[in-house]
Amino acid sequence: RTTHNDAEPMLMLLAQRRIQSSTCRILLSSRQLSDNLLGHSPMAPKIPSQQSKTGPGQVGPSWGVDANTTGGGVWANTSAKRDKLAELKRELTDEQETLDDAATSDQVLDLNLADGIRLVARAADERWTSQSLDEEAKRIEFSVVPMQATSDTAYLNKVAFESHLDDVVVMLRRYTSLAPPSTLPHALAQLRDFEEWKDEFDDSTENNVDDAKHMTINSDDDYGQSTSPGQAFDECTVFYRSLLASSAAEHLKANWDGLTEVTSADIDRAAIEDKDPPIVNELSLAKINAVLDSFCNGQCRDRVEALWKLVDHDEDGLIDQENMEKVVYMSIAPVEEALKKFVAAAVESSSMLVESTGNTGMMQRRRESRAKKRFNKLFAKAIMHHFDVEVETPHRLRCAYAWAEKAHQDGKLESVLIEAGTIAGRKRYVELSPKISFAEFSMMTEEIFQQVDRVGEEIVSSFREDLLVDQGKGRQNKELLRECMIGLGIVCLFDAGITTL
Repeated sequence: RTTHNDAEPMLMLLAQRRIQSSTCRILLSSRQLSDNLLGHSPMAPKIPSQQSKTGPGQVGPSWGVDANTTGGGVWANTSAKRDKLAELKRELTDEQETLDDAATSDQVLDLNLADGIRLVARAADERWTSQSLDEEAKRIEFSVVPMQATSDTAYLNKVAFESHLDDVVVMLRRYTSLAPPSTLPHALAQLRDFEEWKDEFDDSTENNVDDAKHMTINSDDDYGQSTSPGQAFDECTVFYRSLLASSAAEHLKANWDGLTEVTSADIDRAAIEDKDPPIVNELSLAKINAVLDSFCNGQCRDRVEALWKLVDHDEDGLIDQENMEKVVYMSIAPVEEALKKFVAAAVESSSMLVESTGNTGMMQRRRESRAKKRFNKLFAKAIMHHFDVEVETPHRLRCAYAWAEKAHQDGKLESVLIEAGTIAGRKRYVELSPKISFAEFSMMTEEIFQQVDRVGEEIVSSFREDLLVDQGKGRQNKELLRECMIGLGIVCLFDAGITTL
């Protein structure tokens, strides 16, 4: 039994507890809402609703590539460039079906050159040729190097590593020389004809024509003879593959520290096992040559796998996320450098303007020089922006690692208590992320990062789209200038009429 004075504090306490309970429920509901919003982040997989049971390829929420995301994962196949291309297509006339039909004669030369370069890059990415050369002539063997007497089981320190790569670059110069005895300038001048020739070659092959690979293209340069397009194509492909291997050698030489760096996770794992931190000061000669051979004679996937094995120092087939990202970037960088050199050589070996044929005047040479500089500048811009901005490589790599079904540590973080071993007895918890294998990585790239399997073709295709956008903007600017001049002329007429009154 309580009096009135005793009941009043109890009622106030009960009301305070009810307010705290309602506040807690509000905070919990808001916390749950914020967690659900993670599904809208490009770094988090989209969680299907419990009621939906649709699979990939069907309309509705689903995992991976589906009807809602044509680009794979959470990336919609849209960009500012695609929007601009769609805008330019809407401005086409009835007689024009594609943006190529709206191009001028000089612009068609640029588009055809980009098509030829893309065909050569695709041939290197997918490892195919026109079969006009025998296999021995197509393949560049890395056994013919100054260090051929060294055993394949040997390991190279930094000095021997750099010396070996320098010897490889010197050896490859005979494939990349553009000196007058070489026929490479003549082959590069035919790049614009490769796309049309490939269509004819494929049709002839389907019709079982035996002499399909002996088709000729009339030459209009100082050689004064007809040349097999298949042979010219193979010469360009071997030239580009040699540039790939040379760029890979230079890139490896400049990244010795990155190749021999031990990740913090490996150091923590060694501390858990009470071992000394691992030290890597040598690399396998066989693995180095395998990387060079994959860039010259292999596919894009072979390059990633060879680099994967090179950074896998404990040879268990597993690497950390940090090394996984490093491997992908190292497989892309040599392709970008090789394409720059290949495009520069192709531009110098052919004319960029229709009027340049047979015209050697000073003004024409200046216009030709400006056209070549513009072409190279636009290509360098495409290389700089494509994988980092348009493809969003960092996001795709993080998602590929996060979504992969990793068998190591059951795909979970492992928290381990490490004793520092000091007198004070300091201890700390370490979270070890699971490692990923090449098979697990490849399974994810097939779903959300297919661009890594066609690096060269991706870059040149993006560059061709940049060409179309640049040409379309030029047409729009000319139309705008014409309308402005017409408007200015009408205003001048009205003004002249008013002054005469």
